[in-house]
Amino acid sequence: MTDIDTGADIDIVWSEHEVAVSIPLAGEVQAAWARRYDDLARRQGLEAQAQEHPARAWIVVTMPAATEPSDIVTALDSARDLIATADTVAEEPPDAEQTAAALREWWAGQRG
Repeated sequence: MTDIDTGADIDIVWSEHEVAVSIPLAGEVQAAWARRYDDLARRQGLEAQAQEHPARAWIVVTMPAATEPSDIVTALDSARDLIATADTVAEEPPDAEQTAAALREWWAGQRG
């Protein structure tokens, strides 16, 4: 299970109009997991991504520098919660029958 490394410090990088906070992850992160995390974040409209570096993996959350403190907390909580979601998605193989049914339903709608 992927988890935040609470024994390490976060990294905060400021630029002119935005701030990026890097949240350290414990242990190794597989590339496939990082892709799933990025996809989930993108679907939620969250500016977050998993980054793998030689010494450690990070979740990097980017937001406007003028973001309200309550919105910062919400974004960071969402980024944290996606870690468990990415783990769950990895453990649950897709249901081929449900996928096929959804595809056929869409196709039937296209045909009128």
